[in-house]
Amino acid sequence: DTVGRPAPHASGPLHCTGEALYVDDIPAPPGTLHGSLVMATRCHARLASLDVSPALAIAGVKGAFAHEDIMRLGGDNRMGPILLDDVTFLPLGE
Repeated sequence: DTVGRPAPHASGPLHCTGEALYVDDIPAPPGTLHGSLVMATRCHARLASLDVSPALAIAGVKGAFAHEDIMRLGGDNRMGPILLDDVTFLPLGE
């Protein structure tokens, strides 16, 4: 009967010996795209305009996405752990 007895964790020996494989140990496949967010630098500021041309001018950049892109694709810009009361991307003018 195993009730009340310690059970070894399946990955325990791998972790203790340094043989465990972590996500960061797995090389990214060729052609993998990476994303990055540009965060606001001021709290409670109004977004008057958005110019993504400097980002698009960087070698290797494949695209830049904003609120309008989510709406154009029919996506939902709302988010939140319980209530969807926040936005993913701030709309212009807000």
